[in-house]
Amino acid sequence: MKYNRDKVLTVMTANNAKVGQKGWFADNPKEMGEICYTQSPKTLKEINDWRWMRRFSTGEDSFAFFYPAQEPTYAERQAQWVKENNVKAGTKVRVTRTFAEDEDGSCCWGHDDLVGMTGVVGYYGIAHHSLGVDMSDGSFIAIPYFALEVIKKPTYRPINKDGLLACPFCGEFPKGISEGSEYKHDCKISIFYVEHSCKVIQTTEFAYSEQQAIDDWNWRT
Repeated sequence: MKYNRDKVLTVMTANNAKVGQKGWFADNPKEMGEICYTQSPKTLKEINDWRWMRRFSTGEDSFAFFYPAQEPTYAERQAQWVKENNVKAGTKVRVTRTFAEDEDGSCCWGHDDLVGMTGVVGYYGIAHHSLGVDMSDGSFIAIPYFALEVIKKPTYRPINKDGLLACPFCGEFPKGISEGSEYKHDCKISIFYVEHSCKVIQTTEFAYSEQQAIDDWNWRT
């Protein structure tokens, strides 16, 4: 970035700045020309009306001059979001908000009817100014990155109301815990087992308590 002294804001042009902007702060233009090459930009926290000579505040100190950093383009911000979220063809996403036509530099039609819907990023879905998403209703829609969230795989395995894990092979929960009985030394005792049937994992062996049956199933899965 080449330093452009004409873009430095002063006490007279402070209203052209926006709180939240990043940029460089200094008390004279010469110093600014050096700082913008040697220091990282800071955030403008406040524009002081009561300190007419030092109107630009970082929250820690106030300065007379502010040089706004160049705002990243939509394409640059989307590329950063794609990188941070490891988005690629096939990534599952959810629409989180409405968006207007061409909002914030994107190239998308406006939509207020997609919030909550899910889809996957299409094979050629990552363009410079939008993400093409194969929606769950079969449509293909260009959506800005800021209206999407990546649906991440859960880092835990859900447990049903009986305390049982789902079968890792078919993905279904067992039917439940069944109780039976058997005779041992002429005494009738209760036995418990977990009912399930898929191609890989079957019903558990008998246990002598409901908790033992749960533990046996969860250990097997």
